[in-house]
Amino acid sequence: MFPRVIMEYQEIIELDGGNRMALIYVAGDKTIPIKEANSNIVCFDNNMNIIWRVSAPATGFERDSFVELNKESNGIITGRRFFGNTYTINPSTGEATQSGWQK
Repeated sequence: MFPRVIMEYQEIIELDGGNRMALIYVAGDKTIPIKEANSNIVCFDNNMNIIWRVSAPATGFERDSFVELNKESNGIITGRRFFGNTYTINPSTGEATQSGWQK
């Protein structure tokens, strides 16, 4: 479903090699399946092909999409979900590791 909305992003990060990571806007859109809504950070190439969707552990909330994506000054990429869990995101694989909580 994301290819139709990939241009509706909130944040975008340029990666080495020309790929990009984007936080896809899904707020309140109940037509997007829960699994896709909760994995709303994607990496795509110059042809808009999705390379990966973020893979993060379940939080216990049915809909807990990402609401923030940042590249820190030290190069680490972080994301925050709606209910406050923060993650470090591997830009090569999309694997997200919980790193804290912030509201």
